[in-house]
Amino acid sequence: MIDAKHSMSEEELELKVNRLTDLSSELGLFVPVARYSVKSLSPEGEVIDTKAGISRSWTRNAYNWTAIVMTNNASVDGYAPGYIGMMTTTGGHFHNIVYFTTFEGGSQGYSSPIDDSAGGIVVGSGVIPESFEDYKLGTIILSGVTTNKLSYQESLIPTTSYNAGTKEYTVTWQRYFYNNTAANIYIGEIAIYARLYYVVSSTSYYPVCMLCRDLIDPMSIVVPAGQLEVSYAITLTYPE
Repeated sequence: MIDAKHSMSEEELELKVNRLTDLSSELGLFVPVARYSVKSLSPEGEVIDTKAGISRSWTRNAYNWTAIVMTNNASVDGYAPGYIGMMTTTGGHFHNIVYFTTFEGGSQGYSSPIDDSAGGIVVGSGVIPESFEDYKLGTIILSGVTTNKLSYQESLIPTTSYNAGTKEYTVTWQRYFYNNTAANIYIGEIAIYARLYYVVSSTSYYPVCMLCRDLIDPMSIVVPAGQLEVSYAITLTYPE
């Protein structure tokens, strides 16, 4: 399925997604669509390169998270077809969830503080194609000022918009990354690492799970003293 999706051009994918969006509105189906943007900026803030597209890679985690929340069902142990457990970015999985959600601010949900590469929008140098079973980036770029590291900035407060004509509600998440090293840094992949929250027997847990991962091909280059701007705009179309 991933190969078939990636054999399409962006133009063909856009047409198919537009048709799907129209049908979701007409039939009252729940179809979230995410669009990403990756901009490489010069030290002066001028745009050097832009990559943009529709995310084709909601992971099993994203499906299972939705299933748990929408069905109000405690997950069953296992991270495989037929189960709705969750896999963390460190490779552990969990289940028996009683209450499961994300938060908007601080270091919860899609937000992450400065110098933190463990959550929020994250970037990597991996070039392996996306897979539905992905639970982490291929090769994450850590936050820092030494070789092959980027200085992760605090996640921006998400912006929201509603188009009354198309009945589309959109939330856009954005984050900046600075290259404070003396060499180019190459970006081959981006992802959303969600800091989740759930409670079991009155004990709180805060696992990190990757919900989507998108390959950037050709790679984006962040020059010394340059910046990288990455955003995900997630849209839901409401019924007619």
